[in-house]
Amino acid sequence: MALVLEGKYLAAWIGPEGASLFLDLREQATEHHRWVVIGRWEGESPIGIWIEVVAVEERGPQNQVVRGWTVEPSICLIRWDWIITAQVYEEKPREVGFRPTRIA
Repeated sequence: MALVLEGKYLAAWIGPEGASLFLDLREQATEHHRWVVIGRWEGESPIGIWIEVVAVEERGPQNQVVRGWTVEPSICLIRWDWIITAQVYEEKPREVGFRPTRIA
């Protein structure tokens, strides 16, 4: 069964190299941080995915938001080789990320 992404939102997690290129950071992005591109799925191409970007967040080692960006124009290509993992949401997410749980 194929995953239908039309009209859904994504949180695409990218590493330091992808963040430096995507955000045109003049200095190399921090190695221990991750970036999440949050937005609505627009399509796919051979080299990546098209997302209408709502926000870009830099996350620290404990998943805390360190910095945020907006992007104009908002429809952007996120390259496959930048993506570490992705999460799919039915509607615009209020929170994204991963949290440890207790094992009972």
